[in-house]
Amino acid sequence: MKARSVSVLGGETRDKEGKNVTFREMGKMFGIDFQKKYGKSLFFLGWHEIRETLYEALPPGVVDFGRRYASYDDQGADGVIVNFKDGSSVRARMLIGADGYFSKVRRQMLDDGPPEFTGNIMWRARFPLRQEFSTDRTRWWKENLDSFGGRFAVIFPIDKDHVTFVANAPVEHLHRHNLPFQADTSRSVQEDVYEKDNLQRCLTVFHDFDERLLEVLRDTDPSTVTEHGLYERPVAKMPDEGWCRGNVTIIGDAAHAGLPNGQGLNLAIEDGAVLGWHVREGGVTPEALQKFNAERGPRVREVLTKGLDNNTGPEKIRVIYETTFRPVQGDRPGVQEHSAAVPEPGTAGQQVYAGVPFRQWLSPNGQWRVRPIREEEVGAVARLQAQAFHESSSFAPLDSLLYYVFQGEVLSGLQQKMKYSHKDGFCCLVASAASDPDKIVGVVEVSLQGEKEELNCLAEKGFAEESYAYVACMAVDRNARRGGAASALLGAAERMAGKWQQNWVLLHVYGDNFPGIRLYHRNGYADLHIDPEWWGFMGRRRRVLMAKSASVFSVGRSVQSISTNVLKMMQQQSWQEQQEQGQL
Repeated sequence: MKARSVSVLGGETRDKEGKNVTFREMGKMFGIDFQKKYGKSLFFLGWHEIRETLYEALPPGVVDFGRRYASYDDQGADGVIVNFKDGSSVRARMLIGADGYFSKVRRQMLDDGPPEFTGNIMWRARFPLRQEFSTDRTRWWKENLDSFGGRFAVIFPIDKDHVTFVANAPVEHLHRHNLPFQADTSRSVQEDVYEKDNLQRCLTVFHDFDERLLEVLRDTDPSTVTEHGLYERPVAKMPDEGWCRGNVTIIGDAAHAGLPNGQGLNLAIEDGAVLGWHVREGGVTPEALQKFNAERGPRVREVLTKGLDNNTGPEKIRVIYETTFRPVQGDRPGVQEHSAAVPEPGTAGQQVYAGVPFRQWLSPNGQWRVRPIREEEVGAVARLQAQAFHESSSFAPLDSLLYYVFQGEVLSGLQQKMKYSHKDGFCCLVASAASDPDKIVGVVEVSLQGEKEELNCLAEKGFAEESYAYVACMAVDRNARRGGAASALLGAAERMAGKWQQNWVLLHVYGDNFPGIRLYHRNGYADLHIDPEWWGFMGRRRRVLMAKSASVFSVGRSVQSISTNVLKMMQQQSWQEQQEQGQL
């Protein structure tokens, strides 16, 4: 995780108009040099990156997506039966509920009611690093400079290519603008997000904040913005007997949801580390759970209490930084460590590239999963691509025939690429909703290329490369568009480029495909080259070659200055031509 993280110099704080800027150095607060005193320093990493790093460390087949938990039946010495909403069930030796604020495992185990609504609403989004930002600092806008009361917003880095936006406002600010919000603790928070108007609601609430902040929000893909109420389980109401019962326990927010203090996810990771150590020492037993339970209570109470009290200063830092944890992995007498063998290409429906298994990639919002295509899915994928790329004939009687001919060509081409392309140089990725993993809704092809024309375009901008990853044939089912599936496919393609150790991801888009251009810009791609104007005179559609860095901070830093309004000029020309033809 540390290798994927970013360190920051400090944090800038300003009032809501963007004035009265102050800077506070990270790692040296309250007169304490964290590195010198504790041997540790702060670093930033996104939730998605943490989850992905943990997932990729697991052997194949460990994680089973698409299941929805219903209930459990603890049978003592015979383990616990876990029931799912589709009617299936599994018997396990232990059940660990890590199911968040509105944990259904907790509801059955403790029956102590829902978490408490704090009266605050939060908006979150992530987007590619912009030119005006850098990864060396956080940026705060606060209505009340002396506290975290009222409205505030922060932008901070989560890896070398992306930043996250978080905004908080009391619910009254929504009501002032006649925007509805009803705290509903009967549903899971996952069901309350991804609404289409989340971004506009946030812009309305923060309408009088710094215009630079609002500009960032307006440029954000609305499908990536989530909104949810802020809930907590007060420390004073933590159950004295803890969070374990028999073969069942809960961890993370399911156990101890607190107010945001920068330690919520850290405590969840601590839970996992401590639980792992006790299970490793004592086996998968109720006794191991009870020892875990006894150890975590005092630690969680102390962090959630002092971590929110800014008056404790050095004491808060001590609580967070002095703690160390016993290693979960490593040699242990009498225990044989097992490692899963990497499957051969084509086994278990997986492909292996450059010695690295690409099992699947989860989108940052958890809504989409992307994985390599399976052989039996080629026909369905070809139909999806044909539907996306087929251009209807003006002669209707021939249209159906031409479509099926085109579909056959697409199918044949995909089969040929999968059969004859080198396994380390071609990958066809498919996307599905995390809630319905068997239904393919999107596809993208990624290949390793070294075309001279594209390499020359990079060289003209000062980037000497011998090869690059090329994205092509991306198609999304019309019913899944505008929901983030295309961005998820691009993200997976970029990860594939990284596994191939490529510095650049390139793609072509037609210059009159304005939705496509906006999609790629939102995902951090910049214009590298445009086909010459005479292509249009010859009846050929002009293309824009776009690029994104897969290795440096961001394409915003590297190639944002590549085009000088050339795309804007081209778009204006296209719009004028359409107007002249009476199409608008």
